[in-house]
Amino acid sequence: MDQSLAIQEGLAISLTGILVVFMALTSLALFFHFVMPFMMTLPDRLKEAKTQKEKETLMKRINTEPLPGEENAAIAAAIQMYMNELHDDESTTLTINKQPKAYSPWSSKIYSTHQVR
Repeated sequence: MDQSLAIQEGLAISLTGILVVFMALTSLALFFHFVMPFMMTLPDRLKEAKTQKEKETLMKRINTEPLPGEENAAIAAAIQMYMNELHDDESTTLTINKQPKAYSPWSSKIYSTHQVR
């Protein structure tokens, strides 16, 4: 009786996991199918807006406000610092020094070639 209960719980957990994964995949597929085309055409529609009033109307529709100058400066500084970290100037000279090895029984072949009785 105890084993059948464990099997039932295992099946319930497995089915729940599979259901969660497929629901997530379905929601991602629906998002990419319906929302992404709108998001991809948004910059083109902003460029095509001929007057400032049309641009303001579109900006109000997507509920975005322009960032203050201080926030733009902070974002630009953070991006600059990040890009500088990515492109470190490293020396291209490699120096290989042979180090004297200390005796270690782990690397000794004596113990692997002789059989202990």
